[in-house]
Amino acid sequence: STAYMVGAGGIRKVTGLDKANFKYEDFRPSPNLFYPCASVTGVNFSTVTGISVGNLGNVYVRQTPTGNNHEVVVTQYGFGGTSKVFYSKDGNSFEAKQGDLPIMPVYCAIIDEDDPNHVIIGTEFGIYETDNISVPGAQVKWVPANKNIGSVPVFRMRQERLKKYGCWMVYIGTHGRGFFQTKLHDKEECKTVTRGRPKMSSGIEPYINLGSQFSIYPN
Repeated sequence: STAYMVGAGGIRKVTGLDKANFKYEDFRPSPNLFYPCASVTGVNFSTVTGISVGNLGNVYVRQTPTGNNHEVVVTQYGFGGTSKVFYSKDGNSFEAKQGDLPIMPVYCAIIDEDDPNHVIIGTEFGIYETDNISVPGAQVKWVPANKNIGSVPVFRMRQERLKKYGCWMVYIGTHGRGFFQTKLHDKEECKTVTRGRPKMSSGIEPYINLGSQFSIYPN
């Protein structure tokens, strides 16, 4: 029922999508012209607080178990300003979480689905992570996580559950270094997927590198 939109003008929260009523209406500026125009009722737009206006790059939403609130991370491009990472526990009021992270473009972020205090971001100089995003913004400690990747721009990150298993994977798209995958936690479900998996017709074993921190695919 809820979505977030980000851009150069900031971030807007959209609610009521599950009950929205979409329809087309006729709009005739003159007798000989016809334009179908979409109208919608039941949808509300609101502006969140705590985020500085600028080129916002990405929003990641983690729905809480109750579904009432949403943990949200928003990132910002550019080298200026005072903060590039913003976090909210309710999806309405955000706090800057720059901590000891250098001021640099942050292109993307994810919240660990198994550990909501664990946040991973993709920056101009590789990946950083913190396991304490809920502490006050100035106290957040960011640690580089660039083994096998290097300090290259990371533009895209996706967190997906690996097939039917409860093993969360992260897929990372870089500029100039291809894309990488890693498992977030060394859980039993992640170990299971390495057993008895048949090779693909190409002869490539897609899960053979799960035991290492990252594996790389060519551009």
